[in-house]
Amino acid sequence: MTKNISKVQRILHSTDISMFEVLPAKVICPKEKEDVKKAIKNAKQEHLTVHARGCGTSTAGQSLGEGILMDFSRNMDGIIEIKDNYVDIEPGIVLGKLNETLRPLGLFMPVDPSSAEVCSVGGMVSNNSSGIHSYMYGDTKDYVIGLEGYFADGNFFSTITGEGTKSYLDALDELRPEAVRLFDKVPKTLKDSSGYNIKETFSLYGPEMLTRLIVGSEGTLCIITKIRLKLISLPKERATILALFSELERALEAVTLSNKISRISAIELLDKELIETSRKHFADIRDYFSEGIKAGLIFEIDGEVDEVRASLNELKKVLSYIALKIDASHDQEKRKKLWWMRRSASSILNRIEGSSRTLRFIEDIAVPVESISEFYREEKKILDSFGLPTAFFGHIGSGHFHINPKIDTRDPDFLEVIDSVSEKTYSLVKKLNGTIAGEHGDGLLRTPYIKRFDPDLHAFFVKIKKVFDPDFILNPDKIVSVKEAIVVGNRYIFDPIHNLDPHTLNEIEKCHGCNDCLNFCSSLNNHKNDEGLKARGRANLLRAIVSGLIGKDEYKEAVMYIERCRLCTKCAVMCPTGIDIISTAAMLREKGIIPISMKRKILMYLMTPVKTMLVHRADKCKKGDTLRLNLLDNKAIRLGLYYNPYLKKFFEAVTKKKLSLKSGDKDLELYLARF
Repeated sequence: MTKNISKVQRILHSTDISMFEVLPAKVICPKEKEDVKKAIKNAKQEHLTVHARGCGTSTAGQSLGEGILMDFSRNMDGIIEIKDNYVDIEPGIVLGKLNETLRPLGLFMPVDPSSAEVCSVGGMVSNNSSGIHSYMYGDTKDYVIGLEGYFADGNFFSTITGEGTKSYLDALDELRPEAVRLFDKVPKTLKDSSGYNIKETFSLYGPEMLTRLIVGSEGTLCIITKIRLKLISLPKERATILALFSELERALEAVTLSNKISRISAIELLDKELIETSRKHFADIRDYFSEGIKAGLIFEIDGEVDEVRASLNELKKVLSYIALKIDASHDQEKRKKLWWMRRSASSILNRIEGSSRTLRFIEDIAVPVESISEFYREEKKILDSFGLPTAFFGHIGSGHFHINPKIDTRDPDFLEVIDSVSEKTYSLVKKLNGTIAGEHGDGLLRTPYIKRFDPDLHAFFVKIKKVFDPDFILNPDKIVSVKEAIVVGNRYIFDPIHNLDPHTLNEIEKCHGCNDCLNFCSSLNNHKNDEGLKARGRANLLRAIVSGLIGKDEYKEAVMYIERCRLCTKCAVMCPTGIDIISTAAMLREKGIIPISMKRKILMYLMTPVKTMLVHRADKCKKGDTLRLNLLDNKAIRLGLYYNPYLKKFFEAVTKKKLSLKSGDKDLELYLARF
């Protein structure tokens, strides 16, 4: 079992996409299932809790905890066996990687959260994730055939073979009458990942019952080591339609009008905030949305060629009465760009200058589809009363909203505002028979509200928890809590120990943890999901250095990770939020907060003649000229990005004369185009 228990490793695993920050006591990366058993045993001996983590893409703090954190993404991320209609996998595998392997076989796992390319399947099982195409294909629970792992007592179980399940099934059978009496209290929504799934669980018998209960249980009942997923055939044809509207309410009307059309696999809502932010920062998105558009719906239709064609014609006819424009002419490249915008919505909305953040604290509301217009009107009144600009988007075909209010995290009262807005929102949701979590689960974020939302359901959830984990060792304070209050750290509350200007501080806080850098950060080459080698990890370390969380003993290891950045500039170019780790680190080097490495000092000295020539050539250029760069020029420029004073005169000339730089390095060219 790989052990990583340095404080730097603990810091790297102390956050996810949520606003929480919890420092674990230990971080381990199990290589096989026996390592999981040992970890549970050690946790009991050391009186520690146990927390399973995939890729750290939970929005509600599901994988955060103060005990032993098990990172499954490093080693237990393989495909065990592929059959005609199912696949056995380890929990740490990324969904995108799984589907890439299955595609040549004509198969796929159709559940596709927006984070599909960077999230683990184990995390999806733990949250009962759904996603963009859940309108047709359903949720993760609909594809989990069986699970294996360990309960809190360290005993192995398999719902595939039935091994180790009998005593737990007997205990659940005793709870069945009470569960049935509570069925009417379960939200009347198409999607729900809040609490334990008692309605479907207690409608089943045998190991299948246990499988259904564990899916969505957020690591509170067991630790999963193997997942068997049902696979289906890829659709023969898929059509994408973008409909544009003058008002968001018109888009919601269109959802109701279109919900009887067959073969629709996705209906996704885009609002004015998302459209305008995307238009501002991404030129190619302007081709889809003309100025003044207030809302959009992305429809997708899957099926046989004739089925898709018939449904497409029917949908166009329905939309023609209510939409300003209907565009069904999407080739593969256009479709890819449009879906990138939707999948990156929360990250794009965080491209904000200043200390405001689009915090995801009420971002997973689902209501019955017939109530979407009423919910939107009433929720907007709540948010407007607090003066919070807000983006509404999401899987609207299923009545599912992702709601991202913009809040100034420097306001000392921002946590009180969050609690007040949440209370009012959840009261509205309950009135409409909705759920506070449609697909992202409860985590640290929503668990405190479950008892208030429905005390009877919460009391029953506690009984289930005690059947499996009477000592509350496994991921406590998620779904159920017996504490009066859950107190955790907030990543946006810290006092810098250094005197930083607002711009530098904002850049350090900018990363919200989406994990997109898993797929582009160059320093990850040949390193399996090492958190410290991603832009997200470096952002965490820079914030920890500035806040004083990293002391003298940990400083060397933290700086080592920062120095291993290859200066490829891909973070600033490819990150939807525009996280620029190179620039942020350079600002801290200039202020003397982090050091310049000896290696880079030597390179700067050796490259001095190239630097001198670059500055000279820039000085000779006329306004608007194109300056062509060679490989040595590129190296010198990257050193200037590493430490700003090195090429300060060159960049001043580029900016003043508005020079166009052609380097032959696509990433660097895109980065330099900003100067």
